[in-house]
Amino acid sequence: MTIDSSSTVEKKKLIVYNSPMSPAGHLVLMALKLTGANHEMVSVDLKNKDWYKEIYPEAKVPGVKCGDEFIAESLVIVELLHDLYPEAKLYPIDPVKKAKMKFIIRLYNDKSEAAFHQFLFNQPATKESFTSFVESISGLYRRLNGFLLEASSSGPFYSGTEFSAFEIAVAPFLNQFRFFSRFLTGQDFKVLDELPRLKQFTEAVLSDQTFKETLFMDEKASAAFATEKFKMTRNMFVE
Repeated sequence: MTIDSSSTVEKKKLIVYNSPMSPAGHLVLMALKLTGANHEMVSVDLKNKDWYKEIYPEAKVPGVKCGDEFIAESLVIVELLHDLYPEAKLYPIDPVKKAKMKFIIRLYNDKSEAAFHQFLFNQPATKESFTSFVESISGLYRRLNGFLLEASSSGPFYSGTEFSAFEIAVAPFLNQFRFFSRFLTGQDFKVLDELPRLKQFTEAVLSDQTFKETLFMDEKASAAFATEKFKMTRNMFVE
């Protein structure tokens, strides 16, 4: 549910530096939507960002200027938005539950990113490298399914019915994994048929308006990117 920022204590306007091609930036867009944060968006061309280096020497996006302070890293920005707009309940109020959610997010993102980068950037992609990627993700999915059952057996989201920082953090990876599996094999990961709670969660997250209305690349654009950037072709690993 989107929070009407007019009903909150007035906050400083945030200046958000982002690129429409940044998956990390997608996290911040979802958090901005859920909090209704007062913000101005500044687009950063990743091929021409010398001006941005004067603001942030690492020149990575997303970045947020809050008053005189500059904050970077997507999950740090999501937590900042939680602290500025606690009524949006991006994280649990209970400190232990909040810590547990942050732990699972970090675990999932670290392992997802490692497996994804190993597959994508060890080119050219082969059937063997894709099989190794599927095995890594399948193991991660089984563990994530257990966390979901522990948090809320009925779902559909991590904590029940509310889209939260957990969904924000994992949604881009879930979307990318599903895209590459379907693009390369014509079907989603087979392990999802063994994990009904995770399958329910995935469908709920990727069909939610918070995710869909902030998504920057549709399936057609993703397919063109996979072909141009990674020299992949549709159904190249169909069995």
